Amino acid sequence: MNIEFEKKTFETPSYDLVTGEIANDYRKDTRINIDIYVSRYVQLTDGFGADVAISSNILRNISNDAYNDYSVKNYSFSIGISL
Repeated sequence: MNIEFEKKTFETPSYDLVTGEIANDYRKDTRINIDIYVSRYVQLTDGFGADVAISSNILRNISNDAYNDYSVKNYSFSIGISL
């Protein structure tokens, strides 16, 4: 598991997406990123096994600029075979 937290202030203004006017003199973002990875090796027979893994990534960028305010979620499942 990995958790990252970051705050940024940009020199550029934030804009209102509807009117196009400046909403704030400085764009401010708070970014949170969480990665989770779980893996398990399973011995199936003598000399033959499988590695099963699941992972997830959640990214949230909170911004006073609507264009840069977003969330992303990824999920994956994998199987590796060893001979």
